[in-house]
Amino acid sequence: MSRRGWLFLSAGAVLAVVCTCLGVLAAAGLWYLGRSVSSTPTPTRIQASNWRTVQTAQGQSALVVDTNEEVPFQPGLFWFQEPLPQPMNPLQYAGIIYLRLQQQNEALVAYDVRWVALDGWPAVQLAYAAVQQGQPYEGVLWIVTDGWNGYVMSFVAPYGALALYVQDISAVLPEVTSELFASPGPLEGGPVPEVWTEEYWQGKNDFGVPAAWNWSDLETDVPLADFQDPYAGATWDGSASDLWSDLPDVGGGVPYDSDHDAFNTWMAEEWSQMLSGENPEPTWQDEAGNLYWEGPSGTLHEWSADYDPSLGD
Repeated sequence: MSRRGWLFLSAGAVLAVVCTCLGVLAAAGLWYLGRSVSSTPTPTRIQASNWRTVQTAQGQSALVVDTNEEVPFQPGLFWFQEPLPQPMNPLQYAGIIYLRLQQQNEALVAYDVRWVALDGWPAVQLAYAAVQQGQPYEGVLWIVTDGWNGYVMSFVAPYGALALYVQDISAVLPEVTSELFASPGPLEGGPVPEVWTEEYWQGKNDFGVPAAWNWSDLETDVPLADFQDPYAGATWDGSASDLWSDLPDVGGGVPYDSDHDAFNTWMAEEWSQMLSGENPEPTWQDEAGNLYWEGPSGTLHEWSADYDPSLGD
């Protein structure tokens, strides 16, 4: 099977992963339901204070930030581990997690995605804003797999407040990472999961979509390095701003299009460049002479000779 053919998980595998467990995403997204919320909330400038360990209703551990301000939910860092129905690399698993996000939110805007390193493990860092059961919020996900197991860490905060916690998150991430991973990953000299190698998949054509991938050439950032929150300072109760009115145009007055958000564009470029070993060729040209290429989902993406996947569209 060609590497280009590895882009697509079978429908059965996708449904198995999506439906086995809602995991950290549901726990984080619904955290605010456990709070007592006034019928007329007053937006505030939340100040990060003390972090403490709690247990969610789903029995998962979390680190939450105590605040004396009236907020719809406490900002918190959640984490989750799950066995995978078939081996996956981080790109494959990130696609599943993104699908879960879409299913669990009425609105979702992914605005920043990049590779980071967590204790030597390559991780997809995804920042987004969303609305769940009428409540707007912001979040950052770190998505990792060791081949047979998937790991997700998620920080969620009221809409407009994420930027206030970036420095604190960076300080507590190592504590959570040390709980998730028994040993450092291959980026720090740890063993490479055998299912990430082409040799493992030789003669295993009936197992599903191979998880082999070229991880050794990754350029990773420190988590949340140079992070910019485009929604910083927005009011979480919608009195002065809301998620949809805050959405940027994709250019030339064209409304926001979720098919061209940062995650979908980044994912398509990563597959085309990293797994095929080459930049995609332009496949379409508009009336103004702009070049585009068709991603694995059929979506057209702006083409350039030199890509920086961290920038998105």
